[in-house]
Amino acid sequence: MAQGIFAGLKRAMPRLLARRDNGGTEALRTAAPAPAAALPEPIPSAQAAASGTMQEHIVKPGETLSAIARLYDVHVDALRFINNIHNDDLPVGTRLLIPVRNSAM
Repeated sequence: MAQGIFAGLKRAMPRLLARRDNGGTEALRTAAPAPAAALPEPIPSAQAAASGTMQEHIVKPGETLSAIARLYDVHVDALRFINNIHNDDLPVGTRLLIPVRNSAM
């Protein structure tokens, strides 16, 4: 059961993050979840980055996850979730997906 809940959250998280600053809680409240049969296939990382829904950041020496999150104005937990990071080890050269924030507020 926990795996099913996690899978659903993982599918919904990019959509929720994209709407976080575009319409606030009202947009989230009115967004009905899609039926299970109508859910799209997960977007592979490279395709998501190319489509403009995500951008990519390559970790440089001395960078931390929190500094990268501040740089792109996203929450550290969102970066951890999207990039499947479970600890503070962030090797140089790691490619991170960064959700694109909607600039229209």
